[in-house]
Amino acid sequence: MEEAAKEMMEEFLKDVRKAHPDQMPIQKAIPLFVVGTQVTRKVISTFHVVVSDALKAAMRAVVDVDSVYAMRVLAMDADLNRLGAQAERHQAQRLVDEDSGKMVFGHQR
Repeated sequence: MEEAAKEMMEEFLKDVRKAHPDQMPIQKAIPLFVVGTQVTRKVISTFHVVVSDALKAAMRAVVDVDSVYAMRVLAMDADLNRLGAQAERHQAQRLVDEDSGKMVFGHQR
């Protein structure tokens, strides 16, 4: 799973760098990869795919002045919000799980 995420990120950065060669922050971007449980990887991977698709569509909408892609990005809003909330709930649950070793009922262990 981590290898697939790494390949996806590298391909995404390659495409973005090619599309925006004059943007130094994009050219200098360093990908960071998250390692975690299978459930955490699934939550993050799903969120990453949707955010990446939205970013690509938004960039195309702006660069090509393409209203179809702009509408596509706007339509993704509900999915982005839902997945963001899902990731927040997942993280909160991980912090309060007794076996996490991090936090129980708001008190640090």
